[in-house]
Amino acid sequence: MSDTNSSEPEHDLESDAPPAYSVLPQSQHEVSETSWVDTSHEFTYNLEALKEDLLSKHGLHWDKDLQKAEAKIPANRSNLIPPFYVQVFEAGAGATGDVWLCLPRSFAVAAMHANDNKSPFTYKELEANLVAVKVSQGYYQVGPALNEAKVLQELSKRIETADTETIPRFALPQAHSTAGFDDKDRTLSPFWLALRAVQPALPLGDIFDLHVTDVGDDIFQILVLHSFCEIMDSLSFLHKFSILHNDVHGYNVLLEPTDELPGVCLIDFGLSKSVPRGSSKDGFKEPDYLQLRDTFKFGCQRAHNLYVPLKDELPGWSEFIELINDDWGDSFEELLKSALPVARTAIRSITSQKRTEVAQRLREFCEQTDRELSVCFGQLGLFSSSADDVVTEGVEPDSQTP
Repeated sequence: MSDTNSSEPEHDLESDAPPAYSVLPQSQHEVSETSWVDTSHEFTYNLEALKEDLLSKHGLHWDKDLQKAEAKIPANRSNLIPPFYVQVFEAGAGATGDVWLCLPRSFAVAAMHANDNKSPFTYKELEANLVAVKVSQGYYQVGPALNEAKVLQELSKRIETADTETIPRFALPQAHSTAGFDDKDRTLSPFWLALRAVQPALPLGDIFDLHVTDVGDDIFQILVLHSFCEIMDSLSFLHKFSILHNDVHGYNVLLEPTDELPGVCLIDFGLSKSVPRGSSKDGFKEPDYLQLRDTFKFGCQRAHNLYVPLKDELPGWSEFIELINDDWGDSFEELLKSALPVARTAIRSITSQKRTEVAQRLREFCEQTDRELSVCFGQLGLFSSSADDVVTEGVEPDSQTP
């Protein structure tokens, strides 16, 4: 079988700093960002020779056969990370690509220079500049990745012009490559997408599935209720602009630890779509019905988590569940919204006594992630063992020495 041909352009790593980032002259510890940078990515994979070989030796005559075979080819996708990012460690892998936490090369160079001058950056500064770079390769990954970039670009524009004070949390894009699939010459282009890093990344699904036994019932109930409210706000915000997520589940929701309850961030828009009002994208289905699909899928999961432990504590909750069971079709979104005041009241009541315990539990979830991050940064020579310490001893953790 013929080898897959690939070409990789040479890059001058010292001068190839990303246009999305630059070290500001007034402070070596600050990094500027632009909202959207379209940076071309020239890696290509030509499958013409492979196609001819498969046709002659194995009788494969359909494009789908080649697409499936190509998707199974193992690849070290870290090689697809553009040269103006320094990879720190792999954050995760999914159906539409692998995600690496990286530092902008210009910032990493500045951090190393500061370390050499005995004025190292703090852990918080390093963490604040992490970028999540999602790399995709193959027909079944590049398509959803391109769609995700398109939807997130539209979402970014909507957020910039939103007339509301409260904006839900999203991992918005910072830069991306150009890529595509050309049917004519059978050329596949890998794709990368740089996003705001949610760090430490705590998937809601992990907490529900793996950590429930490690926390008290009250803490678990708070997290369920809090995530319910926050994700409903996120979905309502998306639906306001006729954007459907289409893949809401616990592992596409990340928690960002804060001093009180965690921030909730909806991620992975690979299956999302924009459905303008007055159109019917899915045949007979109207946009309003499609929006209910987002809400109903999420609502079923959270209602299952909520109903059993809280049925005797939340006034009106049993009646709410009964209404869902009787007739959810046309009014389910309104029913869910009607539950939000009840949920928020319960949160305020419980957190008045449990706030400290919640924060402690979330810190415990973060500890392992912080240790792993420390090791990875240590390999880059950026800082030592403790997540709260700086690279060298004797420097205050909040030092801003240039």
